[in-house]
Amino acid sequence: MANEQASAIERALPKATRSGFASAIRCLYVVSGTLNIHVPEAEGQVWFELNPRDGFYIPAGFDHQYYNMSGDKAEFVFGVAPDF
Repeated sequence: MANEQASAIERALPKATRSGFASAIRCLYVVSGTLNIHVPEAEGQVWFELNPRDGFYIPAGFDHQYYNMSGDKAEFVFGVAPDF
């Protein structure tokens, strides 16, 4: 689902994989599996581990990368919006 103001996307990471970097505003929700997120420019904690039913917000301008370090598929949905 998408329009000129936002997009909603479903994504699955196979076991033991990682995504590329992204930097748009993102709100995400983990559906299944364990998802690790690396936000290298965050102050303090830069690694986060999310489990099913966890949500996470990443402000615009913060590079981040998704990792699936487990032996199971990780599924999550996220919304992307431009920086207003």
